[in-house]
Amino acid sequence: MLLDTPTAKEVLGYHNDEATDITAMVPNPLEIPLIAQKIRERYPDTRVIAKSDQRDLALFLTVILAFLLLLFHKASALTPHEKKEIGILRAVGWGIGDVIGWKSVEALLVSLLAFFTGFVLAYGFVFVLGAPGLKNLFLGFSNLPVTYGPLPALPLETLSLLFFLSVPPRRAGRHKRHP
Repeated sequence: MLLDTPTAKEVLGYHNDEATDITAMVPNPLEIPLIAQKIRERYPDTRVIAKSDQRDLALFLTVILAFLLLLFHKASALTPHEKKEIGILRAVGWGIGDVIGWKSVEALLVSLLAFFTGFVLAYGFVFVLGAPGLKNLFLGFSNLPVTYGPLPALPLETLSLLFFLSVPPRRAGRHKRHP
């Protein structure tokens, strides 16, 4: 919902001398830490975030994404051990269809085990331990204690969406048949 400032203050119950976010422009970048310290000293219940902090967070998220892409690329390639295993299965008489079927069942079992293990660990982290570290990120950093948190729920739609987004089937490539 978008509101102009006076209407938003009226709806949220803020007085004219109150605000939720304030932006400060500092012409000299070398003075930013000093200005931030002075704001923290004068208003100890505020959280000061500099553009450099936002840039560091964006860089961190970019590095994590690059790492995940590299991990996906490495995980989707056949290792020499897998090539050797497929070669042995072919040598003892397995057909391409048999090998693909066995590898599909193996991948499905590993994917299901990994998904449900991750789900149980994440559920325990959030709802049993209270998501230490992440709770402040999503609910905010304030001096007032947060008395609410996420409610335990297990909607089947969300669980199935997570499953189909995190365990996508790999498309099998075309295999040439050798005589």
